[in-house]
Amino acid sequence: TFNATFATTTIIYLLVGVSCALYFGTEADPVATLMWTDYSGQVPAGTPKPLWAKILSSVVVYFPPADLVSVFPLCAVTLGDSLSKTVVSMRVKRLGLAATPGTHVASKQLVRNCRLAAVIPPLIAAVFARDVSRIIDAAGIFAFVLVFFAPAALQIASIRRTRITNTPYSGKGSSVTAASVVLIAGAVCLWFAAPILLSGDDDGEIL
Repeated sequence: TFNATFATTTIIYLLVGVSCALYFGTEADPVATLMWTDYSGQVPAGTPKPLWAKILSSVVVYFPPADLVSVFPLCAVTLGDSLSKTVVSMRVKRLGLAATPGTHVASKQLVRNCRLAAVIPPLIAAVFARDVSRIIDAAGIFAFVLVFFAPAALQIASIRRTRITNTPYSGKGSSVTAASVVLIAGAVCLWFAAPILLSGDDDGEIL
C-alpha cells in the first residue's frame, strides 16, 4: 500500500541521514556518498587497500550518478509529453473547441519540440554548474515545491473545483485539512532550510 511505501521510505531516509550526521559530524560532505571515496576497509596505515574495499567504494560513489543518468531520459520524456498535452489543451481552449478526451492529440513535431525543451535547458545549465553540491542545494529548493506545495495545492484546488471529497483512492491524507497541514509544514521547513540551501561559502556569498 501507499502508506507502507511512504513509511518504509521515510524510515530508510531517516536511518541514512541520521547515521551519516552522527558518524561524520561537521566533516560530512554535502554529497554524502563522496565520503566513501577514500574508504580503505579500516586497514592499518600503509597497507594497500583491499580489492573488496575498492569495489565497495566505487559502487557507493558511482551509483547515484549512474542512477541519475539512467532516469534522466524517463523524466525528460514524461515532462515533454506533459508539456505537449498542456500546449494542446491551451490551444483547444483558445480556439473554443470541444475538449473531448482523445479528440485533440499533439502532433509528433510538437511532442518532439516539447521533449527537446525539457532536455536542452538542464544540459546547458550543467555546462556552467560544475559544483555538484551547489546543484543539489538549488534542487533542494524546488524539492519543497514538488514534495510539499504542488501536491497539496493541487489536492485542495481539485476538491474545491469538483466538490468531490471521496474517491476509490481517497485516504486519511486526502482531506483539505490534511493538505493544508502539509502546506504549512512545507512553508515552515522551507523557512528554516532556504538560508542554508542558498548560502554559499563561509564568507556568506549567496548562490
